Amino acid sequence: MSQSLSNYMHMAVDEASNGVNYGDGGPFGAVVVRPRGPDTPEEYELVSRGHNMVLATCDPTAHAEVTAIRLACERLSQFHLTDCILLTSCFPCPMCMGACLWAQLGTVYFAASAEDASKLGGFNDAPYYGYVRGLMEKEVVTGMDNGDGKAGRMLGMKVERLVVDEYKRPFEEWNGKEDKRVLY
Repeated sequence: MSQSLSNYMHMAVDEASNGVNYGDGGPFGAVVVRPRGPDTPEEYELVSRGHNMVLATCDPTAHAEVTAIRLACERLSQFHLTDCILLTSCFPCPMCMGACLWAQLGTVYFAASAEDASKLGGFNDAPYYGYVRGLMEKEVVTGMDNGDGKAGRMLGMKVERLVVDEYKRPFEEWNGKEDKRVLY
């Protein structure tokens, strides 16, 4: 894994913490990057960054990944992000994974697993995954619950875990908040 991608994953985790500290939503952050040309010093270009905005906007679809994808599409004036990479602080929920697929992202990297979100923050997406699992074959969601720390391909999109040291910090900050309104 490139150091550059690890740096962007740190940025996604920081974005998650920012969202918690601003009171905007749950402990989730995401960034979208794309490769730069061969004659540039940086390997990737930051396209967008976002965090969960559900509480701030009263919009249940304002998850970090969706926010970052919307901003990336707007910035690039295109709705397909095939040359882009999404780095997210946590494994995407089914809605966000659907957005990743619709945007045709080339790769998705995640730090915390779905199990981490449930254990560390009380965000249990299991009912949603169970519903979707009935519609998809098991290997499509490989890595979510098989314990190998990796993931597979979803309709041609690479999905892989990329853990950085402080990936649990946004959950710890969320749990420390007195004013959190709802666990959704």
